[in-house]
Amino acid sequence: ASALTYPLDLVRGRISGKGVSASGEKKYTGIIDTVRITVKEEGILALYKGIRPTLLGAVPYEGIKFGTVGLLEVLLPAEPGGTNV
Repeated sequence: ASALTYPLDLVRGRISGKGVSASGEKKYTGIIDTVRITVKEEGILALYKGIRPTLLGAVPYEGIKFGTVGLLEVLLPAEPGGTNV
């Protein structure tokens, strides 16, 4: 999911952070404009600049979540005839 939504996070950061050019004018006017300018000036891969730390940060989180669910399934088994949710 992070890989699909990362370009939107990048665009949000550019609009709020680097939204002013050297002359003091707004560089980006909206989401589509930001994507268009970024792709035109830096290429399509620029939309994924900095994604590596985001994905690396998700690995421990997902590992802990996976391990916790497995442990809870062992410690708290479903009742006979009940449903596993």
